Amino acid sequence: MRGPQQDVLREFNDKFKNVADLALELPTGTGKTTVGLLIAEWRRLAGQKVAFLCLTNQLASQVIEEGKRLGIACADLRGTKETRDVAEEAKYRTKAAVAVTTYSNLFNVNPVIRDADLLIFDDAHGGEQFVSSMWTVSIKRHTDAQLFNDVLSALSPAMTSTQIAGVFDNTAPVGVVDQADVQHHPECIERLESVLGETDHNSRYAWSQIKHHPESCFFLVSAHEISIRPFISPTHTHDPFRHAKQRLYMSATLGGGSDLLRAYGIQKIEILRSQSAQWGRRYIFVPSLYCTEEDSYAFFGQLWKKIRELYT
Repeated sequence: MRGPQQDVLREFNDKFKNVADLALELPTGTGKTTVGLLIAEWRRLAGQKVAFLCLTNQLASQVIEEGKRLGIACADLRGTKETRDVAEEAKYRTKAAVAVTTYSNLFNVNPVIRDADLLIFDDAHGGEQFVSSMWTVSIKRHTDAQLFNDVLSALSPAMTSTQIAGVFDNTAPVGVVDQADVQHHPECIERLESVLGETDHNSRYAWSQIKHHPESCFFLVSAHEISIRPFISPTHTHDPFRHAKQRLYMSATLGGGSDLLRAYGIQKIEILRSQSAQWGRRYIFVPSLYCTEEDSYAFFGQLWKKIRELYT
């Protein structure tokens, strides 16, 4: 094992194994995934249910492959209830393997990860949108035009004429977002309930979770999307997250702990950083230094093709 990996595992065992919320920082190239899997397997062998969560299915597949390399049993819980293998779920539930899946299979109304003792969040610095999605009403104009217009109408008392005009201005810059002042127009909540409370859109559940706390939410409107979400995700109301004995947040670049506190709706977090940052490695490809621009494009095309073949 590399020096930083040994340092982190040793310090985790000595000081942090019973900390409820712990952030673990290991620089790029130092084997963060290996450290997470070793901690996961140690806890599983001690009789705990463990789930290793990734941002995407592709990243989860890399963790599963790393588990095979290390000889650690991983249960593949990617996908949906209809596509998952029941036998893989049984491995997790009987503690025969570490569950590997995505954030979305924890943060949803019917999660496959329900009663984990240890939750490991890989690439935790990029997880905020996946965490908040459970409590976010998101209506896109190009896919749900009628619902978009109905919700816009419900919010119109809380918007200025300029803001509303901007929604219909095709020349407006992409990315311009306005905030509806719902705090001073509480009648909008009743109007939204009549729209979102009756729809079969997938945002209906998210709305049911946040409608009683509009003072704690953003109401964001653009020409392309309407989004309603809490300032801070109420993860303390989600039992599969709240009841875990420990939550481990892994990242190559943590920065301060305040970002994680806000993103995951927690009040306190300890941070364990590698003391050997010089072990981190970054690979930079600059083919134009030794070939023409045309050959550079060909090189990158071949590179990405091989990467896709490897992970698909």
